[in-house]
Amino acid sequence: AVAEKGYATVRLIVDVEPGHSSMPPPHTAVGILAAAVTRLEQKQRPASLSGPVGLMLDAVAPEMDFMPRVLLANRDVLSPILLHRFSQSPTLNALTRTTTAVTVIQGGQKENALPGHAEALVNFRLLPGDLPELVLEHVRQVVDDERIACELKSGALPPSSVSDHRSADFLTLHRVIRQVFPDVIVAPGLAVVATDSRHYEGLAENIYRFVPVQLQAEDLKRIHGIDERISVENYHRMVEFMILLLQHSSE
Repeated sequence: AVAEKGYATVRLIVDVEPGHSSMPPPHTAVGILAAAVTRLEQKQRPASLSGPVGLMLDAVAPEMDFMPRVLLANRDVLSPILLHRFSQSPTLNALTRTTTAVTVIQGGQKENALPGHAEALVNFRLLPGDLPELVLEHVRQVVDDERIACELKSGALPPSSVSDHRSADFLTLHRVIRQVFPDVIVAPGLAVVATDSRHYEGLAENIYRFVPVQLQAEDLKRIHGIDERISVENYHRMVEFMILLLQHSSE
């Protein structure tokens, strides 16, 4: 990955007059909040096939079957079709847009009481070119409700810069990857998660993110989940990769 997505969380806050459930208003604090959350899920940030994702598609397209190759070669014209297809997969959707994920919602204490306060946290992973402040403005426009306060939580991080995929260091990575994984296509890409590599941006001209582990679909479900692990074979291959990378980098 020649870049990684940014990180931002927006808090939605509703404060209304509390009361008894026997005499409810047309919309409770929870109902107001739920409607806003629905609007945010329905109207997300625009998707794009440019940037690091475009570089990845350029690299992998020649290796694909005829029809996918034709579609990707003409993606300037066919981007609406491709983006629709990509949006059906959480993995591909995350590569093409700033994602919206409602992760926390709170409101109410008793089944017969109208809460006076409700709030939700909505987490965004930002494409290169997007910024936390732009996401906050997007939330306010989509929510469009004076009863809801929208606040950007502290700790927001902009996307990283995009590293050069034609540099000597990238070519070294390319060579080592092909030695350890001879059957794979090496391509620049985008990390959809936040990594510690952002702390090196003031020190390194280029930063590349790569995990020398082959993961199957069932492995992806275990990341940060139950029974997270890698195989012994993957462990050995990872050690081999790091040794070769150090050797090639010191030449």
